[in-house]
Amino acid sequence: MPGADDLIGRCVLALAVFSQASHDSAPQWYTIYDEAKTVAGYINIGCALLPVLPAMSLTVDIVGARGLKAMDRGGTSDPYLTACIGRGPQKDKTKKYKTKVVSKSLCPEWNESCELPCNNYEINNEHVVIQIFDKDLLGDDL
Repeated sequence: MPGADDLIGRCVLALAVFSQASHDSAPQWYTIYDEAKTVAGYINIGCALLPVLPAMSLTVDIVGARGLKAMDRGGTSDPYLTACIGRGPQKDKTKKYKTKVVSKSLCPEWNESCELPCNNYEINNEHVVIQIFDKDLLGDDL
């Protein structure tokens, strides 16, 4: 559909993992999967839960991605990444972040950071959802 951004892939990580004392917040590679549950590439992110009274904040260091699926006719993609807490549609804009678009790349580098506020219920019951989309700049998708 012209004008619509296409999902390249997603990664869903339990917030509780980041609250464990043994968790290493240094960036790590995670596999992303497309809607057919096949590997769509890899993302390099670091996550850490930090106390920001009266709640908490999830800091996400977004380094880059590699091996992304080509979504455009030219054999590339125009990827951007979104990070949010919770699996449903995010109406609370403070709990969602979007990186810049990197044109014509299957190995984008963002080197961006964001903080997503969260509470104790979310830490124990929710996930951080990382999604990579292909920006449909000119309607040149496959």
